[in-house]
Amino acid sequence: MAGRDVYPIDLFECGKMQCDVVGGSIEGLRSLANDTPDRFGVGRGGLWKLTYADIWLETEQEYRAWRALRARQRNGSGVMVVPVLRRLWFAQALGVPADQIPHSDGTFFSDGAGYAGQTIGASLTAAAAHGATEIQVRILGAQPLQGAEPFTIVHPVAEARLYEVAGVNAMADVVVSGQVVGYDYTIEINPPLREPTAAGTELDFDNPRCLMRLADPNGMSYEEDIVSFSSVTFLEELRVLSGATV
Repeated sequence: MAGRDVYPIDLFECGKMQCDVVGGSIEGLRSLANDTPDRFGVGRGGLWKLTYADIWLETEQEYRAWRALRARQRNGSGVMVVPVLRRLWFAQALGVPADQIPHSDGTFFSDGAGYAGQTIGASLTAAAAHGATEIQVRILGAQPLQGAEPFTIVHPVAEARLYEVAGVNAMADVVVSGQVVGYDYTIEINPPLREPTAAGTELDFDNPRCLMRLADPNGMSYEEDIVSFSSVTFLEELRVLSGATV
């Protein structure tokens, strides 16, 4: 993903977040780059829509970074990697409480949440087909999955794609020297896999993120004031999947 912008959630503090999979039949999402979403499984599973609202812009650094990022998006035609703001439904590391790591200046997000360290190791234990909704994974260093945990797979073509655990169908302990260090799972996921994925491919539960674009070309606008508030909505980028030029 060399050269991709990454949306800086640590700089653009927000008051609200909404992260959902929306249906592929929504107007305007039917066809991108001369391909229908069904080619990628969108018709069966939808695509990601992520909104950050009540974004606080106050410092010169924040204003400059916001305007520069907006300019680089070329009025909505560019793409960027968008992280998901950490919430309690994320996978939990063994012995490491969630939301305990602050920003570099010691502060947390407006809701009191912080970051989590990269402590969870996860990978596919069997190859999975394009469009699969059930995968086999080994996860080390994490508490048992409950469902709803988001994770990212960085695919060779589709790049960083966001998924969530829809259900746990099977689970077995991974034991090393008499200690349970993780679990082997068969899990249901949503949305369907964006491309065929080989055994051994890593799953990132620590930093879930997705390749996205602005849902609205004017989606990063704001009214200038001493303190300004803005919001931004992203949609999962599909044109990269079709091989189209971005």
